[in-house]
Amino acid sequence: MSAITILDMYPTHLNVNGDGGNVLALTRRLQWAGIASRVERAEVGATWWDVEPDILHIGGGTIAAQKAVLADLTGARTRLHAWAADGVSILGVAGGFHLLLDEVLFPGESNSVAGVGLLGGRSLPAEERISEYMVARAGSDLVHGYQNSGQLVDLAADSTPWARVLAGVGNGAPEGTEGAVRGTVLGTSLNGPLLPRNPLVADAILAHAAARRGLEYVTGPQHAHADAVASQASAVIRERLGVKD
Repeated sequence: MSAITILDMYPTHLNVNGDGGNVLALTRRLQWAGIASRVERAEVGATWWDVEPDILHIGGGTIAAQKAVLADLTGARTRLHAWAADGVSILGVAGGFHLLLDEVLFPGESNSVAGVGLLGGRSLPAEERISEYMVARAGSDLVHGYQNSGQLVDLAADSTPWARVLAGVGNGAPEGTEGAVRGTVLGTSLNGPLLPRNPLVADAILAHAAARRGLEYVTGPQHAHADAVASQASAVIRERLGVKD
């Protein structure tokens, strides 16, 4: 049976909010579905672009960490765009989301630098640090997480927001939007971490990755047990923020 390959980008640098939990959620849910997986971990200066991933994960990191990995990441821009065109699922969370944008203006800097350009928009410094829970609606689904960032996102006019904010901050511009999506590329500020909190998002990524390999991803009792815990957590956060179903 084919294994689903997950490429975790710069986990030494980009795991400030426990984003490694996203990779754990993906591998565990694949295991429960009876599908093999392998995780490759990319670090700065290592040869990682010869991996053929089904899923690429970029977690969040401090401003210093983002700066430390940016040149290595953008140096493989052509490969990353080719993977996206080929249907590889690419998930950027928090700082990882910002690095996927067209431009990044880091706090304290006067000039923007080029990002990967898989998602249209600019990363900008926030006037005040954001540190609060967020609830948003992505399609028909409610998603939640913790936004912990000194950066905001100004989406390009032709970019598609991933979700609409019901409580919290989100991108910043356009107001009320959260994240961005283009094909199989998803960027979001929701962490804490994202996928264990929002298993429907994990399942959408996994179903697509499995289909690319000619596999069928089917959830079962173990998924349902974990999903029930996530649902309870979501209900607590929604109640705290005054968000109704």
